[in-house]
Amino acid sequence: MPSTLQCDNICRLLSFNCKSIKRSVDFIKACCETCDIIALQETWLLPHDLPYLGSIHEGFGHAGTSAVDTAAGILRGRPHGGVALLWRKDICQSVSIIECDSPRLVCIKVTTGGRQLLIMSVYMPVDISENLLEFTQCLGEICAIVETADVESVIILGDFNAHPSENFGKELLDFCLENGLTCADIVRLGLHSDSYTYLSEAHGSRRWLDHCLVSELVLKSIVDIKINNEVYWSDHFPMVLEININIVRCKVNLGNRPRNYVIWGERSSEQVGEYHDTCNNRLRDIDLPEELKKCCGRNCDNVGHHMIINHLYSRIVGILVEASVLSCKKSVKRKGGYITGWNKHVSAVHREARLKFLEWVASGKPRSGSIYQAFSYQFPMVQLTMIW
Repeated sequence: MPSTLQCDNICRLLSFNCKSIKRSVDFIKACCETCDIIALQETWLLPHDLPYLGSIHEGFGHAGTSAVDTAAGILRGRPHGGVALLWRKDICQSVSIIECDSPRLVCIKVTTGGRQLLIMSVYMPVDISENLLEFTQCLGEICAIVETADVESVIILGDFNAHPSENFGKELLDFCLENGLTCADIVRLGLHSDSYTYLSEAHGSRRWLDHCLVSELVLKSIVDIKINNEVYWSDHFPMVLEININIVRCKVNLGNRPRNYVIWGERSSEQVGEYHDTCNNRLRDIDLPEELKKCCGRNCDNVGHHMIINHLYSRIVGILVEASVLSCKKSVKRKGGYITGWNKHVSAVHREARLKFLEWVASGKPRSGSIYQAFSYQFPMVQLTMIW
């Protein structure tokens, strides 16, 4: 069966927590006939079983990870976790597999129809407090991959274990807000639509755990999103995303365009003053060209005057940019990369610890007495030195 992309420029993507790819292989083979890209979670493959992905359909390429560490010794119980991506070879002109540190992620950069797409399959830990650190670390790696891939069209599919009204769901939506992404399934289907992607086999509860995060360019190209609630061999239901590939913008080749070194964000009063002084000192050296002093007509058609104006404009913009760069000291990149949820979960405690530490320093860094006892009880000395 020909791809929908070949027929009507619709690229169809499917995300499915298959709960053992070998058990669900017949359904996945059927999906290969109607879909162009398939994201799978909980494949339950051992490291030496990953080539099995290539046997599902001869027309599909594959990439995957195993969550099982066979070096740890004899495997006890069934395999667990694992993610995979399958893509139709005839519509993907080129595919690059992006290296990921976490076995919960698999990522590819696809070129199709002259458009580049960054596509990811994700399987997050269960929503309990003990897993919050791992959840935010996975979000941090996703952020790092997106930032370094240099692709404007991003699609992240998978089982996020993030019900919208619960902790991981709120964390996920905050992550989207911070990074210019949109949870497309929630936006398209509606937060109050009674949609669900998971049905508990134990007590029949319904939860919306699987999602599709997209960048702004992809959001505009979405034709449809739907959940197939008629699959019964997994406790999750597949989600299908359809995008019009013609609407996805081609990557713009900037050539030798100079890099913009201006760092946007808040400025201190000292930085604002430095910017003002730099602009004032440099702009006062610019004189209005004599040619423009004698020509005040709005309908001037002198090409030479146009060139003078363009040159004058470039000089002014150049001074403003230079002042912006000089007045802003570049921040040191945080070791370990982006930390999702820092402001929400840690900043208040860090601020309190910082104030107490400064009070301890102002008291002469006592090693005994009431101040020392109060601070060492709440913040061990090793932590106090780290805060400083």
